[in-house]
Amino acid sequence: MPLSPVTFYYNYTNFETKSYEDYNEEGASYKTVMEHFDKYPWEKEFFALEEFDESGGMYVGKGDTSNVYGALNLYSYDKNTISIAFDVRAKKGFLGLFGKKKVSKDISDISYSEAKIVIRDLFELTEDQLCNKYA
Repeated sequence: MPLSPVTFYYNYTNFETKSYEDYNEEGASYKTVMEHFDKYPWEKEFFALEEFDESGGMYVGKGDTSNVYGALNLYSYDKNTISIAFDVRAKKGFLGLFGKKKVSKDISDISYSEAKIVIRDLFELTEDQLCNKYA
């Protein structure tokens, strides 16, 4: 199972100061990402979206976005679910057009446990396997 270096970032709303609190880690482990995922204030961010018309979210990415990579942007969908903007490129292709292998999709309205599976897949699968699984 390939475990590429992972960039992990998230921010969330501090309701007292009405500003964002940030966290960023290069080379994050799966364990670290899951610990932060479990304690992230998902429900509060949904309320921040309602109150301030914006909210924080979480980003997990591996690889080089100018070449082969996988990236997830996670955000609160409602009080009990998450949405993920899923983007992976397994092959850049000739001139960036011919023969490329890429999947970009929104995975909407999923449970927290389903989101954890998508995150685990980003860590454990190659970009090619991710494209095949989520195409």
